[in-house]
Amino acid sequence: MRKELKESFERKLLYALLTIICAVLFVCPPMAVNADTGDGSVEDSLWLPEDESLYGASYETLDSDISGGYIPYPVVENTTPMLKSMPEELGAGSIPSSYDARKKGQLTSVKNQYNTQNCWSFAALACMEASLKSRGIMTNPDFSELHLVRYTMTNMGDPLGGLNPDQINYYGSDRMQTPGNIAAAYPILTSWKGAVDESRAKFPTNSKDPGFTPSIDDAFKHDTAHLQAVFRINIEDKEGIKRAIMNYGAVSSGFCWYKDFYKASTNAYFSGVNSYYAGNHAIAIVGWDDNFSRYNFPTDPGKNGAWLIKNSWGPEWGDGGYFWMSYGENSLSGTACVLVADPATNYDLCYQYDGSMLSRVRTTRYNNITLANMFTVSGAYETEEVKAVSFDIQSTNVNYEIQIYGNITDSGNPYSGTPLLEKPVTGTTGYAGYYTVSLPSGAKVKKGTRYAVVITFKSSSSMSFLMETSGYYASTEYLAGAYPDQSFDYYPATNTWNDYGAYYEENLRIKAFTKNATVYPTSIKLNYSDVKLLTGKSLNLTATLLPANTTEKKITWSVDRPDLAQVSNGKVDVWGGGLITVTAKTVNGLTAKCVIRACVDNDSSNPFADVKTGGWEFSAAKYVYDKGYMTGKGELVPGKVIFDPNGTITRCQFVQTIYNMAGRPKVTYTSKFKDVPSGKWYSLPITWASKKGIVAGKGDVFDVDGIATREQLASMFYNYAKFKGYDVSIKSGSGKSYDSFPDKDKVSSWAVTPMKWALSRGIMSGKGTGLLAPQGAATRVECAVMVRNFMNAYSGSGSKFMVDGVEIDIDAIDAVEPDDMENIEVIEDEEVEVEDDTEVIDDKEVIDDKEVIDDKEVIDDKEVIDDKEVIDDKEVIDDKEVIDDKEVIDDEVVDDPEVNDDKNTEVVDDEKVDETVKPEEV
Repeated sequence: MRKELKESFERKLLYALLTIICAVLFVCPPMAVNADTGDGSVEDSLWLPEDESLYGASYETLDSDISGGYIPYPVVENTTPMLKSMPEELGAGSIPSSYDARKKGQLTSVKNQYNTQNCWSFAALACMEASLKSRGIMTNPDFSELHLVRYTMTNMGDPLGGLNPDQINYYGSDRMQTPGNIAAAYPILTSWKGAVDESRAKFPTNSKDPGFTPSIDDAFKHDTAHLQAVFRINIEDKEGIKRAIMNYGAVSSGFCWYKDFYKASTNAYFSGVNSYYAGNHAIAIVGWDDNFSRYNFPTDPGKNGAWLIKNSWGPEWGDGGYFWMSYGENSLSGTACVLVADPATNYDLCYQYDGSMLSRVRTTRYNNITLANMFTVSGAYETEEVKAVSFDIQSTNVNYEIQIYGNITDSGNPYSGTPLLEKPVTGTTGYAGYYTVSLPSGAKVKKGTRYAVVITFKSSSSMSFLMETSGYYASTEYLAGAYPDQSFDYYPATNTWNDYGAYYEENLRIKAFTKNATVYPTSIKLNYSDVKLLTGKSLNLTATLLPANTTEKKITWSVDRPDLAQVSNGKVDVWGGGLITVTAKTVNGLTAKCVIRACVDNDSSNPFADVKTGGWEFSAAKYVYDKGYMTGKGELVPGKVIFDPNGTITRCQFVQTIYNMAGRPKVTYTSKFKDVPSGKWYSLPITWASKKGIVAGKGDVFDVDGIATREQLASMFYNYAKFKGYDVSIKSGSGKSYDSFPDKDKVSSWAVTPMKWALSRGIMSGKGTGLLAPQGAATRVECAVMVRNFMNAYSGSGSKFMVDGVEIDIDAIDAVEPDDMENIEVIEDEEVEVEDDTEVIDDKEVIDDKEVIDDKEVIDDKEVIDDKEVIDDKEVIDDKEVIDDKEVIDDEVVDDPEVNDDKNTEVVDDEKVDETVKPEEV
């Protein structure tokens, strides 16, 4: 078909030039082809005039300052059937002998098409405006005729892409001088290309389009009203036309205008032309007078009666822009169209495929047929509701039955989905035309799914319906295109669906209109929020969403510790001990959490929730826990703490561990590292370790949250051993040989000696992979093993250490119980320790952290005499303080755990023990 159109293009242009010379432009549609479905059930019909001279006026018809612009479109106009029975929407009752919609307040102002051929646009929108004003929906609508003219002749795909691959190619030179037709152009409006307010595209008084940039936004996204129905009334049905005017204010038509047939004194027109094929001007019929005298016309039509006509030549012409036309005017178009509009807010999205303005009439030989269009939900909304569907039928008084099928499983079978309406919507058409049928609630479809609009038509005889087609009309090429799996018909006699896109490359004029039906949850709640669970068990979580009618019920589940548990559709399987948080998240970001306190066993002798009794991990963890070197990460459940054996240890956490090993000695904070401010839980341990040469930091920062590597741990152990005065020589033949590790060359130069020492002393022994992994992160349980190995390396039978000539028992040091630190005053970022509520007095000097009063050093209200300090009747000998038989080494008193701000809460390994400490304080 498309190839045939291209090949005949030159012939069509020739027709166009000839008809321009004749003052009325027309290019006829291509000759019909017999495109049956294969069973002879449907036949096509297109109109091709036998005598083209009948088409358009053959004589001078136009005033010098007034243009026509109407071209009859016989495809639908000369085939409009007479109504069998009056439809309910037009009502019953008597019809008055005269009626004037102007006096009923149904009409908007008279417009002016100026010196253009766009009367068809003015007539169509006058009817739409009247339908809204007549029903009290809008008080004074004013739609843009220029916008309609532009996009009737401009190619533009719709926002959902459904009109692709249809094309509109304009070959004329001036859209303002291009005629048209209401019966042909209304598919442009039903595709939602307008109507827009006049202010968006004002009609030019100079008859020249100022120019525009075509776009989806300009074409589709500023509609004020949508065309919802078009009733095509046979011009011989005067009762139907009158009832339509009473209900909707106006009907559109066209006729043959010739100035000599107009009598200005009575504003009356009668031409005597006997063929509506001669029409050249579009108007709106807005009233009647059965008694309008036949003698008011320039020639006698032979009977009284006239139609009241609203023109588009401005209010200065005729009777304020109106005139009377004789009932006997035979040049009136064969069809009068009622255009019923609703506000554009009625629906959100339009699903459609029929982008060509031109139509093909298909007629079934049976008295029933089922048609369907299948769509993919492609809007921006997660859930849409199909609120209405439309169809275009060329028969009268036809029964229809509509069902929506969702979640289509077979792209070639519209019945393969689930019926979404509780029961089909049924009804009966009146006039031939375009219908939009509202649907009850329930037809909800999800984004990305396929749904089908299935309509079954039944009549007492054969029926005709419209589908898009290709052709040339008014300097414009309309190319209909379709893809498979879009439009179908079905006949019970053959029990098959016929694919129009696959066979004919044309689509049915069936549309679906949807509203955003997305209801997001406003709250989410889980059936459990805090649960104690043994490893190896499962927990089933369910989420309750509010409001109850939410459409977005999808829940995304996640766990913060995938190394300990997994979750799938709310079922949580736990295999490791620890604190596990399961999060349920809605599509709009609301969350609910359940904390699972997973314990490996119920053994009361096991202090750990996440380390099983027995084994090397438990042994190492239990050792450092009992000694207070590593006390875990807080209590998970009563009597069970989290040790987190496989978690990494940070630099500041390991310094805290060494600080704990040293007995948490007193220290005055010194500002040295930018990332170690005063008052943090790690401030004093890092200050102490820095002063003692155990750590050096990284320039002016310590990198408190950096993960401690294995070589960093070896170095800190090594420096701590030197600080304690232990023998740090490398023991030949002991432990593992440094040279036996294949990755020894990866050890940093500054860590070579510490690594050799740690290996020789059995503190480190390499990873299970046979590597040193010097830059690898150390886990907490590995750190615990190293601590125990360190303590064992420098303790045991006969292992005493000499410090300043005094033999020290390591186990005795470890047993020192720390005292609380109290009353710390901070002066210029320096913390001055004041014991037993002793204050620094006025200008007294503080030397070596000891307050001097009257040249006497006072500690705990005890006087220091001759460099000998007496505390609780204990004498300090050779600068070594003895407290309860415990000796203080290197002037460091073994007491005072870290205090967080002004609370006596001990913080160990970056975790709080007393839950009264605020999170920001830890």
